[in-house]
Amino acid sequence: MYLTLNAAFLVIASGLVGLCMGSFLNVLIHRLPQMLLASADPNKSAQDLGICWPASHCVHCLQPLRWHENIPLTSFVWLRGRCGHCAQPISWRYPLVELLSAIWLMSCATKWGLSATAMLNALAGLCLIALVFIDAEHMLLPDTLTQPLLWGGLLSSCSGWTTTHAEHAILGAVLGYILLAAPAAIYRWRTGVDGLGGGDAKLLAAIGAWQGVMAPPAVLMIAGLGSLFWMVCWRRQGLMTRTPYPFGPWLAGTCMAGWLWAA
Repeated sequence: MYLTLNAAFLVIASGLVGLCMGSFLNVLIHRLPQMLLASADPNKSAQDLGICWPASHCVHCLQPLRWHENIPLTSFVWLRGRCGHCAQPISWRYPLVELLSAIWLMSCATKWGLSATAMLNALAGLCLIALVFIDAEHMLLPDTLTQPLLWGGLLSSCSGWTTTHAEHAILGAVLGYILLAAPAAIYRWRTGVDGLGGGDAKLLAAIGAWQGVMAPPAVLMIAGLGSLFWMVCWRRQGLMTRTPYPFGPWLAGTCMAGWLWAA
């Protein structure tokens, strides 16, 4: 009973931490693409926008949020999905990211307990959640996130903090990058246009670094089938022709599902 109560407390505490981390991810998802665009614009100062400044505010009226309007998940329900100042709708992304983050951390606590493996996998999963929503909204997989994710997987495996052996992590990273970078290079050479973004190859390399050499082919196959099915459904409804399509969410989602499914 003692162990059961401890486990339940750990899962609940992980969920609460996940809600707070999800709130931070929402800021990251909203501001990081803007910061990258601003850094490429010589007319804008690097101090105009940051992850920690200015304070959280409504994206419509720019009114700073009061403390009770910034409580993860709860504030969205209490405000009925609308800004308390201008009554403009709040995007469903905000509670969704917070909920997914809480579920992910609770799942990590349930699967790996209170351990370095659980905490590292939790952080990697949070990074994947951020990449999912950034790519879905902006067609962008920033190096700011994919590179730390890649090196974090390699260093964690080399330190013995994850269940993936170091040699498998290194081979997985190399294989993951080649599986998407090589077809992208061939397509660009034959057609003169980009068919795949470089961020997808870096993301699959990071997945290989965390999950080993067997993961990239499996993740790519499942994500490719899911993406193909989705595109066929869209084409039948006339919603999509040659429109660019984000592949990162499929890669990241398949990776996270496999993470929890694997023994």
